[in-house]
Amino acid sequence: MAESTADIKKASILVVDDTPENLFVLSDMLKNKNYEVRPVLSGALALMAAKNKPPDLILLDIRMPEMDGYEVCRIIKADKKLKDIPIIFISALSEALDKVKAFAAGGVDYVTKPFQFEEVNARIQTHLELMNSKRELQSLLSDTLTGSIKIMADILTLISPQSFFQSSRHKHFIKEILQVLGISETWTIEIAAMLSTLGCVAVPANIMKKKFSTDLLNEAELKILRLHPQLGAQLVSQIPKLGTVAEIIRNQLDPPVASSDIELLSSNLILGSQMLKFFNDYDGFVSSSANSLAALKKMETAEYKYPVILISALKKILEKDFQTYKKRDVKFSELEEGMILEEDIHLPNGAKLMETQTELSLHFMGILKHFADNYNLKQTVKVSIKQKFPA
Repeated sequence: MAESTADIKKASILVVDDTPENLFVLSDMLKNKNYEVRPVLSGALALMAAKNKPPDLILLDIRMPEMDGYEVCRIIKADKKLKDIPIIFISALSEALDKVKAFAAGGVDYVTKPFQFEEVNARIQTHLELMNSKRELQSLLSDTLTGSIKIMADILTLISPQSFFQSSRHKHFIKEILQVLGISETWTIEIAAMLSTLGCVAVPANIMKKKFSTDLLNEAELKILRLHPQLGAQLVSQIPKLGTVAEIIRNQLDPPVASSDIELLSSNLILGSQMLKFFNDYDGFVSSSANSLAALKKMETAEYKYPVILISALKKILEKDFQTYKKRDVKFSELEEGMILEEDIHLPNGAKLMETQTELSLHFMGILKHFADNYNLKQTVKVSIKQKFPA
């Protein structure tokens, strides 16, 4: 508890009042309690200060010229980066309606002038403690969520490594495309890509073996394999906060529902589902084409109308990669993080271990070296290596 109190006393408090005397008195009292105090004389200055360096708490007067406290509070609560900052109103207005308006605007507390500083300080400490508790809970939930996702990915790696490599490769491309499109809220789509083949853990091993070999699946086997999005979605939906992720996974084989680029970009659910569909099909075109760009050319003229915005973004990425990467054969002992496979890796029994275009991480390198040492793989592998140009 002592640590919590110490943390609270280091808190940054933005004090907003258009009367210099009031601002000076309150700021001086807070400084004596070892808070970091940031006084400003107007609502406009308060917004600038909050955006420049978000405070831990805001003490906000209501009656101010040009922009009153209600409006300042509403603007702050509408900002994703600032909306969680607790705002305590301090005002001479004492009518019940004034307090209702303050809480409706997003305030967490209301102190009437003239006030006792001990009361103000007690309310500040209460709301800082609540905020600290909220942050600790959010951190715990985030760690739990991250741990749950990692466990699922690890299970997929153990049961169906080829499926995991496929989804990892898709995630790599999807992340790059989202950057090209300028989309920042990407975590749901990236996690959906990483877990898109999770349902394969419930598909019989003989079917998965055929999928990643040169053998063709019969209709009955294809029907079972096509159930994996539903199975994966059921598993992921059990984790709190992953509802959208589960639906993206569930819809990954569906035909397009977006009639335009604007509609495609209107929600992560639509965009994520269509990106997974796009890359599931892209793999098939790559396997029957001379290279990735040739595969993309086939997709442009295919009967199935793939989203033009995705084709254009991937084309830009692939053309850049052709310019900045060079191909060569390396020994398994020479593999480095960031290299990209330019060929499928097969086990002696014909099963596909890793697919072309997989970006190597330390985890993947360890798996490849293990199989190379223990399963008599060929001595070298063809990879792309990013060229280092002089600055």
